[in-house]
Formats: sequence, C-alpha cells, structure tokens
Amino acid sequence: MSYRAVILFISGTIVLLFAGFLGFQQLNLLSKSKTVEGTITDNYLEVNHIHSNLADYYPVVTFTTPDGKDHSFQSEVGSDPAEFKIGQHVNVYYQPSDPDNKAQINSWYDLWIAFACVLFFAILFLTAGFVEYARTRKSHITST
Repeated sequence: MSYRAVILFISGTIVLLFAGFLGFQQLNLLSKSKTVEGTITDNYLEVNHIHSNLADYYPVVTFTTPDGKDHSFQSEVGSDPAEFKIGQHVNVYYQPSDPDNKAQINSWYDLWIAFACVLFFAILFLTAGFVEYARTRKSHITST
C-alpha cells in the first residue's frame, strides 16, 4: 500500500470519527431537549472580515418556556440570503437547564449541516484513499 493511500485512510478515519462524535453529540442534545415555538425577531448581518463583500444573516429567535420566561438566541448557522423572515414562527429545541445558550432552530440545515459537512470530507478522504490504493495496486500488479 502506498504512503499516500495510508495517509488518506488515516485522515479519513479520523474525520469519520469526528463526524460520529458530532452526530452523537447532536442526537444526545436533541434527546434531552424540549420543543417550543419561537419567533424570528431579527436577522443579524455579519460581514466576513477577510472578504468584506461576503456576509451572512444569522436568525435571532425569541421563545417562551412553559414557566413563562422569555429567552432569545442567535443561531450559529447563517446564510445569504436569510433563511427565515422576521416574524416567522419556527420550532425550537432547547435545553431546560440552559435555554439561552443551548437552543437551536428545528431545521435540517441548523441541526445537521456541521455533521453533514464533516461526514462529506470523511467520505472524500476515504474514497481518495481507496482510489490511490487501487491505482498503486494495479500499477504494482502490471509491473510484476
């Protein structure tokens, strides 16, 4: 097996383990969460500091827990254009122990985009490792 294939397999495995960690962490968070309806109150515009012509809108959500307390959070996931309109109602997952800091909008993008991106790169590295292994094996077989 070529050195390059080994490096790609090891990298892919490490990234795959990280994807598994992210997925497990997200599932664990969701299993301990409560759901409530929230309202988009703002779309915070954040301009990229390196490329000032790039910017994303991060939704700000306000929701009320069953005890009557209002809470607000800014999503960690931004987009351009804004994914949600101000005043739009969304379902929110929140941790009863820390509703201001552990809340997420119930959308596939908000819940799973980090996991999906890391999993994509794991598959990419593992596929590249397999292709490199097959290529070097084929060239080794044909040279003998």
